[in-house]
Amino acid sequence: MIGRVVWILPPLLAGAAVFIWMTRPGETLSQEAVEPKPLPVRVEVIEPIVFQPQAVGYGYVQPVRSWKAVAQVSGRILRLDPSIEEGAFIASGALAVEVDPQDYEVALSIADAALAEAEISLAELSASEANTRRTLALEKELEAVFAVEVDRQQSLVDRGSSTQTAVESARRSLLGQQRTVLSLENTLALLPVQTQSLEAAIKTRRAEVENARNILSTTKLNVPFEGRVQEVAVAVDQFIRAGDTLFSLDDISASNIVAEFQPAQLSDLFSSAETLSVAELIDPQDAREVFSVVQAMDLSATVRLTVGDLIHEWDADLVRIIGITSAETGTVGIVVRVANPGDIDPSKQRPPLSNDAFVEVRLTSQPLPDVTLIERDAVRYGVDGQPFAYVADETDRLDIRALKLGAVSGDYILVSEGLERGDLIVLSDPQPAVLGMPLAAVSAE
Repeated sequence: MIGRVVWILPPLLAGAAVFIWMTRPGETLSQEAVEPKPLPVRVEVIEPIVFQPQAVGYGYVQPVRSWKAVAQVSGRILRLDPSIEEGAFIASGALAVEVDPQDYEVALSIADAALAEAEISLAELSASEANTRRTLALEKELEAVFAVEVDRQQSLVDRGSSTQTAVESARRSLLGQQRTVLSLENTLALLPVQTQSLEAAIKTRRAEVENARNILSTTKLNVPFEGRVQEVAVAVDQFIRAGDTLFSLDDISASNIVAEFQPAQLSDLFSSAETLSVAELIDPQDAREVFSVVQAMDLSATVRLTVGDLIHEWDADLVRIIGITSAETGTVGIVVRVANPGDIDPSKQRPPLSNDAFVEVRLTSQPLPDVTLIERDAVRYGVDGQPFAYVADETDRLDIRALKLGAVSGDYILVSEGLERGDLIVLSDPQPAVLGMPLAAVSAE
């Protein structure tokens, strides 16, 4: 037992001695403050730039107009333009198809003959009227003579120089002449009706002639505009019926693209120009009025076609806004037009813009000078929902700046207030974010 106490006592005495030495009066332990190591963060120097807001949509190239050649008459194909082949070009006004016109020429000749017959009948009626009027004038003179003869015979009877039989005979002659005059007058009274009937018949015959002439003209089919031939369904000596589709033609003077845009992109584009609100775009009261506002923004449109690693561009014109939001995609359609899409420009080494090609359409507004643009990920939001950004102050310590934001453009957002030229904005997410903590700024570049 005594041995155990002997072994324990020395360590206890040594510990007590150390404690007494460390707690001597007039002496304390010194502790130095430790500065935290600077946190490496990505930073970017704020430099206002000239910015062009834009919106990007996508759509398919379509001809500005298409035309189907439909047969208006039946018959055998007599002639077919050699250019009527799929993919070939045909000039405006070219005689594309000619149907055998023989049957329709005969029909026109018959109509012409019927018209001539009706015109001859009217001429005969006019001549007959003139003759009848002259005859009537003579018969009336003769009637007057017969009337005088009756009076003369009656006077002789009164004087006893003639008989009553002579008077009756003169009266019969007068009555016969009056009947002749009346018949001629009735004939003349009917002539206007007959004239009207013949004039109506002539109008009918003329209409028949015009119709036959029009039908004959449809045996030749001319191309209304220069275009590319599609879907040929006819050949020489083939019999066609009225209503058959012969071929189709796409206009090559221009192409339309109905580009689908996200309303948010268009809203950012329009709000950048401070011209049109997104509410007017998504639910317009009058699409024409909205389009007039869009036209006033002086937007430029560019169509881009990607072929492998190459991007080819065409200038385009705004045509119209579809005016409704797609129920399936939630996008808004804007129609742009490219003039002469088939022209090959050797200087730009670009191919023709073919129909059904899937293209990108960019709408760009006028440049905005001195715009501050930062990455969207660099914008933070406080508990009150207000946006702010971390910055590195003059001593490379963490600070915050309240922001007033503008439109969004892709991965960037406009800052209208809160940042100035030369500020160092922190792009990284400092964890933990302690205001005043030292930073090791690393250029984002």
